[in-house]
Amino acid sequence: MRSVSRRKPHELAVHLDSVDQLANDSPFDARRRWIFEDPAVDYMADQLRAVSRRGGARVHVYLPPEVAAHPETEPRVRHTIQLYCRATLRHLDNEIGSLKRQAIGTSWFGFGVLLVTLTLVVVVQHAGFLSGTPSTYITEGLLIVGWVAAWFPVDMAFYSRWPLNLDKKIYRLLLESPIEVRADSSCPRADIGDDA
Repeated sequence: MRSVSRRKPHELAVHLDSVDQLANDSPFDARRRWIFEDPAVDYMADQLRAVSRRGGARVHVYLPPEVAAHPETEPRVRHTIQLYCRATLRHLDNEIGSLKRQAIGTSWFGFGVLLVTLTLVVVVQHAGFLSGTPSTYITEGLLIVGWVAAWFPVDMAFYSRWPLNLDKKIYRLLLESPIEVRADSSCPRADIGDDA
C-alpha cells in the first residue's frame, strides 16, 4: 500500500500593534510596527500568492502581550479576518460579474470591427488601383486592427478573470484557515506607540 504524504500548511505570521491593523482601520503612525498602508489581511494574501497552497494555511497573529492576553482579542481577530475576507470575496464576485457584462457588451463591437476590416481587406486586395507594397501595408494594418478589436472582449471574458479567481481562492483559504493569536514578547509596552 502506497503512503500518502500530507503537505504541511503554510505558516503565515504578522506582527501587529493592534487588531485594527488587520483591516487597517487604525490611523497611520510612523512609530507603529505595521508600517504598510495595506491591511494586514491583504499582506497575508500576498504571501499566499507566492507559495503553494495545497497544504492550506495557518495564521499566527502576534500582538503586544497585554493585547494578546485580553480574553476578547482572539475572537475579535477571527471576526475581523473573516469579515474582511467575506467583504473581499463579495467585491471580487462583483468584479468578475462586471467583466462578464463588459465582455458581452464589447464582443458585438469587437467582432463587428473584425468583420468590417476583413471585408475591407477583400476590397483592397481586389482593387485594381492598389497593388504591391501599398496593398500589403493596408491589408496587414486592417487585419491587425480587426484582430485587436476582437481580442479585447475575449481577453476580458477569460484571461482578465484568472487573477480575480485566484484571489477568490486565496481569500477563501484565509477565511477557512485556523487562526492563532500569540503574544509578541519582542514588543515592549513602550514601543506600542499609544499616546492615549
